[in-house]
Amino acid sequence: MEVVKGLINMEEAANFLGIKKSSLYSLTMRKQLPVCKLGKLNMFRLKDLEAFIESRMVNND
Repeated sequence: MEVVKGLINMEEAANFLGIKKSSLYSLTMRKQLPVCKLGKLNMFRLKDLEAFIESRMVNND
């Protein structure tokens, strides 16, 4: 995974989350996951992906 200025591309983000690129695209279109638009590229901050994972953790008490 090549991190440029703290940003990774769509394929790397999908791999990081363990989901398909189409699922990641849907999350960004529904504004459930922040995305940085650089021209035609969708780029993601690792800290945003980690926050997304944390926000979906289920407490099994």
